[in-house]
Parts: sequence; structure tokens; C-alpha cells
Amino acid sequence: GDALTSITWNDKQWLGYFPLNAATVLDYFALSPFYDRGCNNEQVRAQHLDPAAVLPTMVGVEYTVTLAHPPALFVIAKLFRSTPTTTRPLAAYYVADGYVYQCPTLHAVLASRALHAVHHLREAFEEVQRHVDFTPAGQHVWAPPPPAPPAELAFTHPDARRPAEAPDGAAATVPAEKRAVEKLLYGILQTNRALAQPPADAG
Repeated sequence: GDALTSITWNDKQWLGYFPLNAATVLDYFALSPFYDRGCNNEQVRAQHLDPAAVLPTMVGVEYTVTLAHPPALFVIAKLFRSTPTTTRPLAAYYVADGYVYQCPTLHAVLASRALHAVHHLREAFEEVQRHVDFTPAGQHVWAPPPPAPPAELAFTHPDARRPAEAPDGAAATVPAEKRAVEKLLYGILQTNRALAQPPADAG
């Protein structure tokens, strides 16, 4: 049952000969490993009976198409029929562009989500524990990691730069307005660096 949710199936040769539509998709599905050959559909097929007229009168497993958007998408339900008006869903399958998949059960989906949630919670607790310290008094102390120092801006004086080479080999000129702005920025940066340095001890 659950092992089939990890596989897909298709038959390119069949698709090359027959169109995939609401009338043929069950015949195509019957070739797949998802199909239960003990189902009522198989008995109806073997006796060349009308499924719409006979299946509601039978008891057991049956397949029915619940959604059809030919040729790209079909949804097939596996049901257990106990009375002409009572069915119980067993599984669901979808056929997308000729590939047949089994839909996971709600239990499998919830179990997978819960497993992922527990994994992320465990990672969060481990990260918190790395930054918690214990005092001699038995108290918990939060010790967050120090912030990373900002990357120092690499900025040289505009006059110290070598001019870029123009395509013809001649030295390229820098517009006067641009050089003035660069000198102003350089001066501000140098001033900020000087203010950030501690004063030297008087000798």
C-alpha cells in the first residue's frame, strides 16, 4: 500500500496508439501495478458488461474516475462498495501527462509534516543550548554570539589610483565632478576612522 506512493508508472507505447480520455483512462490504469485485479471492474471487463449499470449492484473493491481534464490530468478513486449507495474510500491515484501516481494518505502527510517539524525544533533547541551558560548559582545566562565586525570599506584616495586604459590605449580622463565627489567621500571616511581610534597615551 504505502510502498506504492514512492513509484510512478507509464506506458509510452500504449499512449502512442490510444488517446487518454475519461473513457480510456481506466483501461490504461488497469495496466499499472496500482490496479487490483480482484476488483469488480475486472470482473465487469471480463464479461463485457456495462460498468455504469453493473458496478453499483456489486459488493467489493471498484475504481471510478472522479476528475477528468483530458488529456493532462485524471483522478481515480479506489472504493469499497457495500451497498448500491454506500462506498468507503480506500486510496486515490492521479494520472498526470500519462504518469500514474498514488496519492499519499492523510496519515502519511501528517506524519511527514510532524517529522519535519520535530527536526527543525531539535535544531532550534541545539542552537539555543550553544548560547546558554550556567552561573555558579545555578542560573541560566543567555550569551548570544558577538556580532560580526562590519567589513571595512576599501577606499583609496582618488589621486592615488591609476587611470583606466581607454580602448585606443590612451589614458582615460575622469570627469571633474566625479573626482570631487570621490575626494569628499574619502575625506569623510578618513575622519570617521580617526575618531574611532582611541587616543594615544601621553608619553
